[in-house]
Amino acid sequence: MSVNKASRTLIADYKKIIGEIESGELVGIHIEEPVDMHKWKVIIDGPPDSEWEGGKFQLNLTFSDQYPSQHPTAQFQSKVFHPNVNESSGSICSSIFGSWSSDFNVTSVLTCLQSLLTNPNPDSTLNGTAGKLFKDNKIEYDRKVRECVQLTLK
Repeated sequence: MSVNKASRTLIADYKKIIGEIESGELVGIHIEEPVDMHKWKVIIDGPPDSEWEGGKFQLNLTFSDQYPSQHPTAQFQSKVFHPNVNESSGSICSSIFGSWSSDFNVTSVLTCLQSLLTNPNPDSTLNGTAGKLFKDNKIEYDRKVRECVQLTLK
């Protein structure tokens, strides 16, 4: 059975990411060894010194046979209160997906998603309540985020 381009690229991306994690170059990202290279289970640590600190947010990445020409889909499995995350489905709206290029790789996606936690775009929301609170009542927004952090620790 031959391995298609997407699978070869994903194998190379996986090896690269594991090396970056082991060397300390990529911090706060944990990847379960995939059974299927087209479906990855990832944990993103909440960035330090933020309302997300201490959280362990589970995320699924799914890659089509057109990867890297086509971006992966990303979906949080953990509850995430965030302007750019659909609260019920966990689907994510991120600029990296809108400006996708085959020059990007899985490391690009993961670092972008990790950064998105602390740098939301409240003008392009999937969760209008979170977007409004982020803009109008940051204290309440932070409280709701910390509730999500606590849920990831149970």
